[in-house]
Amino acid sequence: MKKVSMKLFSALVALVMVFSFAACGGDKGNGADTGDKVYEWKLQNSYGPGDQTWDIQMPMIVDAIEKATDGRIKITTFQPGAICEPEQAPQSVKEGLLDAAMSTAGDAGAIVPAAYAENGIPFFWETAQDMFDTYYDNGLLEFLRGEYESQNIYYGMPVPNGTYNLMTKFPVTQASDLKGKKIRAVSSWGNFVENLGGSPVVMPGGDIYQGLKLGTIDGTSYTVADLKNAKLSDVVTNVMEQPGSGSGFVSFLINKAKWDELPADLQEAVNNALKDVYAPIMQENIKYDEEARQAAIDGGVKINKISDENMPAFWEAGLKTADQVVSEHPEAKPGMDIIKKWHDAAKG
Repeated sequence: MKKVSMKLFSALVALVMVFSFAACGGDKGNGADTGDKVYEWKLQNSYGPGDQTWDIQMPMIVDAIEKATDGRIKITTFQPGAICEPEQAPQSVKEGLLDAAMSTAGDAGAIVPAAYAENGIPFFWETAQDMFDTYYDNGLLEFLRGEYESQNIYYGMPVPNGTYNLMTKFPVTQASDLKGKKIRAVSSWGNFVENLGGSPVVMPGGDIYQGLKLGTIDGTSYTVADLKNAKLSDVVTNVMEQPGSGSGFVSFLINKAKWDELPADLQEAVNNALKDVYAPIMQENIKYDEEARQAAIDGGVKINKISDENMPAFWEAGLKTADQVVSEHPEAKPGMDIIKKWHDAAKG
């Protein structure tokens, strides 16, 4: 009788374990769940309504993630400053105050020095597609993800943000035209302006219009869309045709703990969605840039194409800038090397 009871007990234990395993959804990797759990994220954008980062890119990213995960990830968006100051967004993602953020390398660099490579090398990326190729096909994304993860942040994607051009209140036909001029520039672009003989001025994007109008600055590096969005075409007279970068510099960051709690199938779905949405965002940016550029031309702004013989001075200043960034932030060197290697192979 005792022997029969032990067998019955063992069978019951085994049955309980089977049902427990099934109730937990089995082994699904990171963050195993039943397959219907909804994950809610708080996403703060560093740019508000009126900026294409808020109006175009963020909605497309949110929609892509929610559709790819069949609604199992729900994202609530917040304007700049709603939860933290924009410059504190990367730190807030690290600490879990934010689940995700649309932020910039300049703000992330304080805790992830390698992030300075995200700004690229001035005049190396001519299009947003160039940036995509460097990230996804040449290893820059993999490198940055490793660096960010050490600070409890998952690097989701580089967000294409429209062409980044030099806009001025004076004509620019060669690098020497910038000597002595006050140019709004942030992060490594300040080094670039200095390398061309100009005086970099640190100024929030929202103050650029007044800075140009009042003469506090003579020019700025900014996205072409802001000729329209920020009405910069009212206060600049010239735009350099060759892009300082084929894209502005915005990144989509996710709290690593939030990322790790997702099951493997959702992680894969999110990564695929982010990669796939890059091209549609880029196309929307191109369309928006073209409209803004044409409106500026119609309003009297002149687009200046730099001659082939005058471009090397800009490239040399860009390379010098990259070396300065690496000297100050050696963690960024592998990223800069990836960009240089890509450029040598793609552009000759």
